[in-house]
Amino acid sequence: MDNNATTQPRQEVIEALAEAEACCWANSASPHRLGQKAKSVLNRAKQSIAFHLGCRAGELVITSGATEANNLALAGVFEAEMFRRQPRRRILVSTIEHPSVLETAEVLRARGAVVDHLEVDSSGRLSLADFRSKLTQDTLLVSVMAANNEVGSLQPIAHVAEACHQVGAYCHTDATQWLGRMPVNLAEWGVDLLSASAHKLHGPKGVGLLFARAGISLSEQQHGGGHQGGKRSGTVNVPGAVAFARALQAAADQSDWDSVKALRERLFEGLSKSAGPIERISPEDDCLPNTLLLRFNGVDAEALMASAPSICCSPGSACSNATLLPSHVLIAMGLDRKAADECLRFSLSQANTTEEIDQAIKILAEACSYVRSMIQEAA
Repeated sequence: MDNNATTQPRQEVIEALAEAEACCWANSASPHRLGQKAKSVLNRAKQSIAFHLGCRAGELVITSGATEANNLALAGVFEAEMFRRQPRRRILVSTIEHPSVLETAEVLRARGAVVDHLEVDSSGRLSLADFRSKLTQDTLLVSVMAANNEVGSLQPIAHVAEACHQVGAYCHTDATQWLGRMPVNLAEWGVDLLSASAHKLHGPKGVGLLFARAGISLSEQQHGGGHQGGKRSGTVNVPGAVAFARALQAAADQSDWDSVKALRERLFEGLSKSAGPIERISPEDDCLPNTLLLRFNGVDAEALMASAPSICCSPGSACSNATLLPSHVLIAMGLDRKAADECLRFSLSQANTTEEIDQAIKILAEACSYVRSMIQEAA
């Protein structure tokens, strides 16, 4: 129940990866026969991915994951802009972005960027009033994630992109959690840059992508060869790209998420009855179908996880919970430190079953009862 952190690769993806590793191991930049074979396979994989995104294969950069793609999007656009006679320096990022966006923005601030943060409401959705007030003619780039990794809230990306273009700014979205769970249509969204990772949709780790609309200048962040049109140096992970394409195809073939949403609601209702008092932090509407973040009132989330070790869930983002700080997402949504420390995120997949949900409810209810009894004894 921690699929927003990572997913189990599908068997067909594992097989596609193994086959590509065996037959397409050559460097796709090499001019000889084996290299050109690998290049052909890479191109077909990119064409397949582009089909599902609604873009051109030449607009895709294969990366090591969404973290690298986010770095390339923000730093690449900003550094390329600095070559202009009168460069724009203003960058807007929402307060609930992934650390790879927030921290990259802070690095760029040290290089001369003017960084401002966009507020969200109590459901984790972008405040459009705050966005409009901060979007100006000197804005270079706006970065707003399509779906939040902790609470699952969805953002009005098409609206954000349209507003950006009205002032001549670029729009970037981190679609890591959205891709593979709901359709992505870049023509409808109108974004200029999009990041994603294969391992969030039952693909392998170590491969991701950046969509960069044709005509956008990106300053390379990895130097040493000028691969992928000078946007990202390094031997391209051809087997990873093949597996990414296969994972995306499988996600499109198995697009019925109503059953997952039903399991999510079964989990919420069961825990409400047996592990209460609890509070639903994830919005009920305009939310990822698999994501449920709950506050177990009066129960520390870490203590609850320790008391239910067979349940794989998360106190927040797996990319940031190594620190002792509360979730920046929950703080931005208005929760205080105590409330944030009592929250657990459950993120399901199509592999979860009703039996697993019922078992989880029973285990978590018993764990909640135990932790609350220990608190009462200590008091």
